[in-house]
Order: sequence, then structure tokens, then C-alpha cells
Amino acid sequence: FQFTVWMAGYTYEYDYAGWTSTGIMGISTKVSGGSIKGRLTIEPVDESTAVVALLATKGKQFNEDVMEKYSEVDPGQEVRIIDQEHLEKPFQVKFVSGKVETVAIGKEEPLWIVNFKRALAAQIQLQLDGVSGVFQQAEYDNYYAEN
Repeated sequence: FQFTVWMAGYTYEYDYAGWTSTGIMGISTKVSGGSIKGRLTIEPVDESTAVVALLATKGKQFNEDVMEKYSEVDPGQEVRIIDQEHLEKPFQVKFVSGKVETVAIGKEEPLWIVNFKRALAAQIQLQLDGVSGVFQQAEYDNYYAEN
């Protein structure tokens, strides 16, 4: 029996928020960095392949005094995302037992976009071969019975 989290014929949508930042505690309470938010869509093609896209993306950059409340605030000024058309371009992910096997990204896409999409694929990866204990058969049946 093959466990699948996503079922072909459906589109799954999630709010996405990711950021990178740097700061030096003890010297300053300022944090510098950037963030990207958007709507993550996952469209399964079959039990091992999905088309993934991050849509309606918005970017921010910041250098603010938010160290103590960083997780509670949404710092920064909105900025244009360079290469946004590449960032929002769908890409294909192939899974084996929930683990990412391959990620198909256009050759014309900038390196930072390629790395971003590979990292995004890693975030949606689940080990579903029974070893991880993410889903047991009863939980799986119950999940799909209720949803």
C-alpha cells in the first residue's frame, strides 16, 4: 500500500512565509534581512509527481530594532522581487515514499531561484515509508474519512 498525502485531481493551497535575517545579540537589537510571502499551490499529477508553484509573492527587506519580538512582528518595507516571474513559475517534484527524488526547474532560471525552489521542495517532503511514523494506516484512513 502506497501512502499519499496529496491526491491527484485536487489543488492544495497553503500560505507561505519565509525569511532570512542576521543580527548580533548583545551588541544591537537590530535585525537585517528579507522575507518572501505567497500562496503555495501543490497540484498532484499522480501518486509520485506534483506541480508546485509559489504565487502572489511579495517581498520585504528590513533593518529594524525587532530582535526581541521578531517572531511576533512583520518587519520591513515592501520591495520588488527581482526575477519574480521565475519565482512564480511552476516546477515539478517527483517523490518516492514521500521523499523528493527529483525537482524539474527550467534551465533559464537564476541560480537563487533554483536553490529557493529546491529548498521549498524539501519543505514539503515527507517520509511516508512507515519508518518515520508520520502516518500509520489507521491515522491515514481516519484523516481521509474526516477530510
